[in-house]
Amino acid sequence: MKKTNNSKLPFIFGNWIVKEDGIQHLKKDYYHFDKTRLIKEKDWMEYIASKGIFSKKDVNSFNVAFLLALISYNAPIPFPHEIANSFNIQRDFLEIREKTKDKEPIVLPKEPTSSIKKKKYLFFDTETTGLNKNARLVQIAWILCDHNQNEIEKQCFIIKPDNFLIPKESIQIHGISNEDAQTSGFNLKDVLEKFNTSISKTDYIIAHNLSFDEEIIKNEFKKTAINLNLKNKKRICTKIMTTQLCAIPSIKHTFKWPTLSELHIKLFNEDLNDAHSALSDTLALMKCYWELEKYGLSPRNHLDI
Repeated sequence: MKKTNNSKLPFIFGNWIVKEDGIQHLKKDYYHFDKTRLIKEKDWMEYIASKGIFSKKDVNSFNVAFLLALISYNAPIPFPHEIANSFNIQRDFLEIREKTKDKEPIVLPKEPTSSIKKKKYLFFDTETTGLNKNARLVQIAWILCDHNQNEIEKQCFIIKPDNFLIPKESIQIHGISNEDAQTSGFNLKDVLEKFNTSISKTDYIIAHNLSFDEEIIKNEFKKTAINLNLKNKKRICTKIMTTQLCAIPSIKHTFKWPTLSELHIKLFNEDLNDAHSALSDTLALMKCYWELEKYGLSPRNHLDI
């Protein structure tokens, strides 16, 4: 195989970063790359398959695709001990390098080849009357973005209370009084219809502590008899996604779930401004999520809703 040039960019493959000078595991060290420089595992495997060096069946093997990636990058051997043990990588590397030595080098595409780059992302946050599953919605904010992080729309609404009061304890947290809500609030049904329209435009729904916010939203949709259409949507909870990254010790578990404030401090070395305002928290959530892409953290907590 011909020697490749030095202009190719590092890329993410599974939990590994492949670079000119070797590879490193994401869970041990996190590298800050601009998001446009990240090539996801699926894109890389599709690209290798398109070259026809191996059959599609071979390319679907994680080991073969991974090794081809290393060969293309002239990665040094021996490899780190834990990688060699995991993949029998010394033997396989030499075998595949021999098989491909007369082939043209695989050049990394500058842009991902899959359709993932065309996806839309909906970030949202709620303020409520409490922390139990029967709490009522007091405020909701959401921001819809395209794959280039451009804001398509941004909305924030206080809900006019209908047969409920906001407790003093909750007012002390988010600062929205019953008087404020009655004066400045919007009709719940009107707000949920707008939110539902935005959901219909997105591919991913992102929140911090998604299970709580989702439960609140679903309950409110039931009360208004609006059909919440979440079919084919993917969801991402940044609380779960970043537990290992923040690594905050816990008595009951290895690490505790980070608050949005703790995640923000981890990523930017500063606390949130105006925390517990739905719009401010949504803006902070969005900022954290885009920063996490630079860490090479793919959305590994997607679940079909």
